[in-house]
Amino acid sequence: MRCVKHMSVLFLLVFASPGFAKEVSLMSGFYRGQDGDGQPTKREISIGSRFGFDIVERSMWYVQARITSTSYSGDNAPDGSTGLLLGGGQYYFLKSFDKGIHSYLAWLGYFSNEKDSPNVGTEIETNGLFYAGSAGFRFDFTKSIIMDVEVQFFNSGLTSKTTTTTTAGGVSTETSTKKTELYAQSFAGGTNSLLFNLGYQF
Repeated sequence: MRCVKHMSVLFLLVFASPGFAKEVSLMSGFYRGQDGDGQPTKREISIGSRFGFDIVERSMWYVQARITSTSYSGDNAPDGSTGLLLGGGQYYFLKSFDKGIHSYLAWLGYFSNEKDSPNVGTEIETNGLFYAGSAGFRFDFTKSIIMDVEVQFFNSGLTSKTTTTTTAGGVSTETSTKKTELYAQSFAGGTNSLLFNLGYQF
């Protein structure tokens, strides 16, 4: 039920976006599955979108949302889980290497709530406020179609809490860990992720 409510919020954002956004882009989706011998079947549906405003003096504000629903089936399958991300940030466009290729820096601040059940009787929930920094290139294929290729340098939790609930023999045990991260680290282990963002400009 919670996932249905989250999906409704994201779809409302998508349909309402032409009224306030200059561009709408797809960041993640839609489906992936995992099967293994002796392991439960895993199914994941994820939709992530970014909504950008007008570019003013080489900068653009945007809002971002992602909803994920994970389900399991089979013998000894864990409970399903949901995830929600809501946030916003800003692009800073730098040098244009060609008419249709632009470099940029970007930052993002967001709220995230993620639940996962790695095995039967165990549920892990993480929620909090996070911030991230990245850089990338924007490709203008046409006047309407764009694609961003973005590398994330860091992703830190301003304040976050992870709660692990373990149930065995009808008894539940809960442990939690709180974190506060006021730093950005990009040199250990390289960059965190590579993002492809396909969008449409109005």
